[in-house]
Amino acid sequence: MRRIGLLLPGYACTSQIWRLVRPELDADYDITWVDWPRELTPGFHTVEAFASWLRRTIRLIDFDFVVGHSMGGLVALELAKMDRGFIRQIVLIETFLRSPAPFFQNIFNGNAPQQEERFIRDMLEREKLNYSPRLQEALQQVDVSQAAASLEQKVDAIYSDRGCGDPGRVMQELAWPSELRQRVEISVVPNASHFPMIENARITAQTLRDILK
Repeated sequence: MRRIGLLLPGYACTSQIWRLVRPELDADYDITWVDWPRELTPGFHTVEAFASWLRRTIRLIDFDFVVGHSMGGLVALELAKMDRGFIRQIVLIETFLRSPAPFFQNIFNGNAPQQEERFIRDMLEREKLNYSPRLQEALQQVDVSQAAASLEQKVDAIYSDRGCGDPGRVMQELAWPSELRQRVEISVVPNASHFPMIENARITAQTLRDILK
């Protein structure tokens, strides 16, 4: 029986961020690819607002796992807090549980095809017009590390190495407290930055499949 998953994009993103990994994931899982509601997002000032919209719109009990990119991962964590019995597994992709260090504050690493990088940058510029400035400010001051460490659900996280080739450096720069390191297993995608599903789609898809087995 195929597992059923919910994939969430991040701030100012659409489900098109997954388009390079979608064929491989669709082959293995039954996926719902979420797009945030443009007509409503100007009034979503918090991560909780996105989670509440999902709860009203989608039967969470139907899903075996939730994968969230960046802000989408924060939404997944909020859903887990709201409905502890429904979501059994969460995978965070480039979701920062604390405000990210300068090491992580880049969008691309220079490895994406030029047309794919331009596609993402154009999407970000277009979509951010539909988002609340208050939400952007809140995301810059996030700290949900303790909340993530206390969840009952299985939580995994994927981060990119920014081309450094050293997973240990990635974990050092995350600066997670010990209880969070013990609770959440980290996988590192090489030669990518904030959009590993675009810059290194093959490894990202394989890493997701390994986690979701």
